[in-house]
Amino acid sequence: MIDARLEPFAAIGLHHHEHTEEVYYVLEGRLRMTTVDPQHGEHTEELGAGDAHLVKLGQGHYGQALESGARLLVVAMRRPTP
Repeated sequence: MIDARLEPFAAIGLHHHEHTEEVYYVLEGRLRMTTVDPQHGEHTEELGAGDAHLVKLGQGHYGQALESGARLLVVAMRRPTP
């Protein structure tokens, strides 16, 4: 679990999740997140306090804090490898 703060307009670069799933939970501010799914393309949503963003196995994502910045909790769950 990570307690993170993003300054206004700070970005989370595009990255893919092959072995973990993540949940981003916004505590303060606003965040625009885009999920990249090989089968379903891209989906962008704007999140505010109390909203969550799920990144499933095999998906990628990137995001940017909006003008007020953002504080969020990130919970990562690693899937065991067979």
